[in-house]
Amino acid sequence: MTDKLKDSRDNVAVVDENESANIIVKFTNNYTPILKTNLFTITVTLFDRQTELIINGVEDTSVFDEHNGSVDTDGTLTWRLSPEDNVIIDTNLPTGSLEEHIARFTWTWYDGIQARTGKKEVSFDVRRLAVPV
Repeated sequence: MTDKLKDSRDNVAVVDENESANIIVKFTNNYTPILKTNLFTITVTLFDRQTELIINGVEDTSVFDEHNGSVDTDGTLTWRLSPEDNVIIDTNLPTGSLEEHIARFTWTWYDGIQARTGKKEVSFDVRRLAVPV
């Protein structure tokens, strides 16, 4: 299941092209938070939903306290999207149009018995600000 990126008031967020934004992900196992001490890896792949093109080379990139990712002790990841992560792929889109991007997170953790893997997708719309003349 893909979750929509939300703002601080829990409204669906729209990111303007070439702007930065944060994606916050809480890792859980059966609704129980996975603490940072139990996490082994966290990677992200960023792509355009329609074309599936990778954006800004972000493919299986580690964001476990690196590459603009920061993990709190409770296992919550904050990943800072850079302006280069929010580019418009379809250069034919008119000003004001929205293009859907997906951040697919994959993580591994230890559940007390064995290593496990989880996946989560966060989608967000990037708004085309201006069409070059």
